[in-house]
Amino acid sequence: MENKMLQKNWNPWSIIIGMAVVMTAIAMLHQQLA
Repeated sequence: MENKMLQKNWNPWSIIIGMAVVMTAIAMLHQQLA
């Protein structure tokens, strides 16, 4: 893995999608623990 790959994939959409995935995972964990 080179820094070029990280810079090339670094865009707002990847951040938005990543945050959405994290929030969804947390919500699922809360439902299972509840």
